[in-house]
Amino acid sequence: MRSFLPGVDDAGWDAPGSNSLSDRLLAGAAELRDSGPALRALGERARMRALAGLALAWRDPEDPFRREALQLLPAECGLSSAMVERGIDDAFSVVTEQALRYWWSTEAQGRPYQGRGEAPELSGHIWASNVFVAGLPPVMASLLVGSPALIKAPASMPSFACLLARSVREHAPELGRCLGAAGWSRKQVAVTTTFLDGADLLFAFGEDRSIEELRVQFQRPFYAFGARYSIAVLCSTVMGDDQQLDQLLDALADDQLAWDGQGCLSPRWIFVEGSPELAQMLAERAACRLPDRAELLPGTLLGDDDAAHRASWLGQVGFSGWAREGRGWCCGAFDSSRLEPSPPPRSLCFVPLEDLDELALLLTPLGSRLQGMSFFGPEKRREQLVEVLEPLGLSRVCEPGGLQRPPLHWSHDGVRILEAFC
Repeated sequence: MRSFLPGVDDAGWDAPGSNSLSDRLLAGAAELRDSGPALRALGERARMRALAGLALAWRDPEDPFRREALQLLPAECGLSSAMVERGIDDAFSVVTEQALRYWWSTEAQGRPYQGRGEAPELSGHIWASNVFVAGLPPVMASLLVGSPALIKAPASMPSFACLLARSVREHAPELGRCLGAAGWSRKQVAVTTTFLDGADLLFAFGEDRSIEELRVQFQRPFYAFGARYSIAVLCSTVMGDDQQLDQLLDALADDQLAWDGQGCLSPRWIFVEGSPELAQMLAERAACRLPDRAELLPGTLLGDDDAAHRASWLGQVGFSGWAREGRGWCCGAFDSSRLEPSPPPRSLCFVPLEDLDELALLLTPLGSRLQGMSFFGPEKRREQLVEVLEPLGLSRVCEPGGLQRPPLHWSHDGVRILEAFC
């Protein structure tokens, strides 16, 4: 299943003399644009109810689209079945009527549509391959404001986007033919050009190089989300008793193990206020708990490059600090405040900092690529850190265990997604 284009794939469409993907995209985009007036005429309340109902259906274990996704996505995305299931649940659990109303009231209510008088006729969405649900919020925003949407999925991972488009037709028919999806390679330049020419605004997730190429090609409103990293920060003064400490370490592990540590919200380093001895103690304690946490979100077999990276990291960190590994996880503590060697996926890397005021200086060489921070400590200290880290790109702050579950209204990398349509 490489595409689902309303009016094309669901109607046995065949272009005279050609059935190329470019021709099918043109026909699908025209069909989507034609659905816009009826979609906007529904009103935002009706669209909210329809989208919330769609999300609820995806969380139903018996839903046919969810079941098909659970069959196809583990192999397609290189993730365990448990991770695919969690990803679906996390993504759709935040799409509720209450959340949609809040989003609308804070970003869309009373705002003009950029001088156009109405919502964009068609939004384009380019999805990446590391986190298959990452592009869902902009699509939900598009349908919420009454703009039909067309998704370009990776050629190797088209199924979720296509299942989502099909599920709108089945679970939210009142929205009409408002969502289409297809998967193709970025090497198919002519197809991508056809896709870009049809969009009034574009949301793109992917590698920085690809995004820069798109920025040159697409001269209309463009919102890009490239490679980022996240961190965790622990204040030593509030770690609590053994039970609280174990709960904290479990939460940190869940943030890292989700998406096999490959997402931008995966905490690459855990900065510990205090001595190297404290960082090592936390790493040792975490290593005792990681086998059970890794069973809940099991990883997939490592490729040769990832296995070599992991072995090298364990050797270097273990030589001067402390390191351990197990099935689907590894853990280590540096002996000083540093970022190298860079930790592999599914690893908890504890870095000691005598003073958290050093953190911004330590991260500055990485540029403005910081995305998320899970923070455990006093609220005043949290506010101080946020102030100095926001210039480095910080856009999401939460308690440990919540990094990978952002709310629908999250200003992703500083972009107010729903407001972008208004």
